[in-house]
Amino acid sequence: MPQLNQDAAPLLDCLKQAKAQDLAPFHMPGHRHAEAYPEPLPQLLLSLDTTEYEDTDNLNDPGPALSQAQELAADLWEAGACFFLSGGSSQGIKAAVLACQGRGDRLALPRLSHVAACYAATLAGLTPLWLPAEDEAPRGSDAWLYPLPQPDLQQAEAILQKHAGQIRALLLTSPDYYGNCLAFSRLASLCHQLNLPLIVDQAHGAYFCRSAQPLVRAQDALKQGADVVIYSAHKTLAALTPAALLMVSRQAVSSGLLSLPRLRLALSLIGTTSPSLLTAATLDYARRDLALTGPGRSEAVLRQAEVLQQGLPPQLRLSPLKPRTACGRVRDPQRLLLSLQPGLRLPAADAAPSSGCWLYRFLSQQGVKAEMHDIRRVVLLPSLYQKPADWQVLAAALTKAGQALAAAQPETASGAGTRLNTGPAPAPDAASDSDDRGERLLRQLYTLEPQTVYPPSCALSRQPRAWLPLADCSGRITAQALLPYPPGIPLVWPGERLQPALIRGLSALAAWGVIPEGMPADPDAWRIPVLD
Repeated sequence: MPQLNQDAAPLLDCLKQAKAQDLAPFHMPGHRHAEAYPEPLPQLLLSLDTTEYEDTDNLNDPGPALSQAQELAADLWEAGACFFLSGGSSQGIKAAVLACQGRGDRLALPRLSHVAACYAATLAGLTPLWLPAEDEAPRGSDAWLYPLPQPDLQQAEAILQKHAGQIRALLLTSPDYYGNCLAFSRLASLCHQLNLPLIVDQAHGAYFCRSAQPLVRAQDALKQGADVVIYSAHKTLAALTPAALLMVSRQAVSSGLLSLPRLRLALSLIGTTSPSLLTAATLDYARRDLALTGPGRSEAVLRQAEVLQQGLPPQLRLSPLKPRTACGRVRDPQRLLLSLQPGLRLPAADAAPSSGCWLYRFLSQQGVKAEMHDIRRVVLLPSLYQKPADWQVLAAALTKAGQALAAAQPETASGAGTRLNTGPAPAPDAASDSDDRGERLLRQLYTLEPQTVYPPSCALSRQPRAWLPLADCSGRITAQALLPYPPGIPLVWPGERLQPALIRGLSALAAWGVIPEGMPADPDAWRIPVLD
């Protein structure tokens, strides 16, 4: 065994190097390398990390300071009760599902739910009751903003009424990774009639309650009638990773729909006996700063985005900066999506499986670190504390991207200029042709009706019978979740039968760089644990 160098600190060095290259961060956490904190707080943060004793507090047994901090947060979000979490939104989702006891053995949710929902169902012994996805993708100029199918809420109403006695809770996600919001207030009213808890994963919408735009404020899940809402504060607010907030509505508290003692117990079961007081303290700071400066900071982000849009190269497009889209839906305009205009070729020298991957890599080389990319889009998550210099770096990088794309296009018939999508057909071998095929396939797979055989808790209670190549798994029941990235949402839950169309689709998506988490790039090397 080789001798290891104990003087090395590889992870610390990795973070230092990453920060040095992150010239313009457009990704979480929202505190933006601690620049959200006034001096001398950044220098004090590490020294404030401490344990629970008589002079501090305890997230598992709140004293006066924590109780007051949580009451202030509940007041800002207009909730009946608030819990600070140092284990992220995942802790909140799992605890909320575990706290809903005694009603049924199924968890109703859309297919496009965070993997924490799968873990919650696994721990609670629940079987998923899938809500159907919309039949058709949105059309029109803004259709590219909706790569993944939203749940059909009208069909969901019929399903909830039919299976009401079997359902433990309903779990929705709003907004999604792309800022797209669900209008679920009518569904919330039905849940209240059925005495069914409605849990909303609003991890990406913590700032909504203090947005500069009334329509965005109206998308706050508590305002739409949710009973439990989980906010991932570190994503958009000035809180350390993985700070989160769990809110229980005033109606749910007063009616007893959700037991607060049971919720506290569930949080303790899911969390640690040594939760981070420092993380919780930054939640307190983030709440205060959001209350005092949130609308102004929100407005400043959109002003900077408008300047960016005005100077955008013609080869690129940016998501609209108004909350109401051409499709008639509502989205968070502060979640910025970038993509190539249809009909463009990628630079031949820069091999990439998709246009979204190419743009993400190009921006990264210019020091702009985005939140994520998919087949077609790059997702930027501007912080409420974004610096003007960041926007300038981003604008310069996009200008260079436009120039690189312009140089890669064939000449027009006149012999000059570049061809954009101004005619009926895209350029030969345009990136958009390939992107369209990949995205259609991904969407089809997420609308495929799952064949659930066992509850996902089988992943904990049963040993896999074999680890098989993907091609040999047709008709077999998987023992683990499969999360294609992007989008990082389970396409398969434990206990599901692997259908031939799903197997073919998963293998084909590798050509666009969509690989299940934990799997190698080559689909022939994948090994899937199966139960039967």
